[in-house]
Amino acid sequence: TGLSDRNQHLLDAVVEKMNRSPEIADSTADRYQRAIKNYLAWVEEHDLNPFNINTATLKRHFEDLDAEGYSPKYLGVRRGAVGRFYTVARELVEDQTVDVFNDVGEVSDPTEGLDLSRFETHQTRYQEQFDTQTVEGSPVNYLTDEEMQALYEHAIEPVTRNQLIIGILYQTGLRASELVSIKLDAIDERENRITVWSSKSDEERVVWYQPNLSGLMRRWLRIERQSYPHANDNPYLFVSNDGGKLSTKRLNAIIKKSAEQAGIQEELGEDQAGRTWYRVRTHTLRHTFAREAIKGGMSTKQVQDILGHSSIETTETYLETIESDKREAMRKRGPGGGLI
Repeated sequence: TGLSDRNQHLLDAVVEKMNRSPEIADSTADRYQRAIKNYLAWVEEHDLNPFNINTATLKRHFEDLDAEGYSPKYLGVRRGAVGRFYTVARELVEDQTVDVFNDVGEVSDPTEGLDLSRFETHQTRYQEQFDTQTVEGSPVNYLTDEEMQALYEHAIEPVTRNQLIIGILYQTGLRASELVSIKLDAIDERENRITVWSSKSDEERVVWYQPNLSGLMRRWLRIERQSYPHANDNPYLFVSNDGGKLSTKRLNAIIKKSAEQAGIQEELGEDQAGRTWYRVRTHTLRHTFAREAIKGGMSTKQVQDILGHSSIETTETYLETIESDKREAMRKRGPGGGLI
């Protein structure tokens, strides 16, 4: 997913100067480059000027990342990268050697005073309170076949769009940010294939949906999507009710409310920031895909590639949850429990 010319020039200039700094290791510079690009993409998505952002606005960015299930560790990397972007930008403004910075003016760093403690503590508190494992910073809750069917059948209005959303999330394991960023030209209907760009890895990968979603995809693309205002001018697969790009916040609300309508939603508690954690969230469908794929015989390497995990250890966490299920099943339903 490309940036505007101006933001791409900003990125290129900052990265070039950052790479010349002896203070930053090559591996750190690579991570920062991806993180800064993703940050600028968020800035564009919200029609913001990167040099008019204050700490309160930047906090919204980290709230979005947290809601999508990114880990506190990753949020720390993103904060460091954004801070470095503004530090280098300030130097480039003072140098007056790069044209794109000549009209920027004074540069302030919105990461100064940004408190990430609420994000750093909610994962630990959740684990302590509910004794559950996490993957990518999100509790490993998953749905049974019956619950998935109920969620699909009770999708809130507009039903066709939201059933397709639920189906794709379950059948591909996409992250929320990846799903809302799917563009029309990334869909291959003949092969049931979707090319996905990940903001987390800054890389493309390919996933496939099952043939039983083909009819729903056709209906959405050829009939119902066309009824949305400005749909023909919108490059994204999923559009909002006003014809704009569907936001991750709205996507999370669709899953939450559909689960409530299906009678499978549960409040699990609150984190230190007072936010309610729900059992069925967008990321729950990603966890459900991973577990079912491994239980169905996919190798962990295949699941790693499909999910876009950078580390195989992340994917192997699902093996641990499956083993835990087996142990619990034997304790509850295995023979001989009352023999001795």
